[in-house]
Amino acid sequence: MEFVKLKAAAKQGIADMQYCLGVCYQFGYGVEKNEAQAVYWWRKAAKQGYADAQYALGVCYYLGQGVTEDYKEAKKWLWKFLDQFKTKEEIEKRFCQVKLASDIIMSEYEDW
Repeated sequence: MEFVKLKAAAKQGIADMQYCLGVCYQFGYGVEKNEAQAVYWWRKAAKQGYADAQYALGVCYYLGQGVTEDYKEAKKWLWKFLDQFKTKEEIEKRFCQVKLASDIIMSEYEDW
């Protein structure tokens, strides 16, 4: 999909298009790389419950990419991401993402 059409669809509130637009900004596909814009579009999709955007937003907050590093906010979005997967099959399909999200959330408990 060309960038202009993708952006138009994202502006209409279509969550998967908002997520894809965020990816374009994150990596500079068809547009100048802009991590803050990636976060902007991922937040819009994440608020609609789009799992990939929730994951991406959580990782951005954890790493401080496009936003100020904020572990509390990172964990909030990663919990929302993890909460969407209820069955073993769902978790297995997303194993790497689920593993990283879980590791980030559990990192605060390492000193116990």
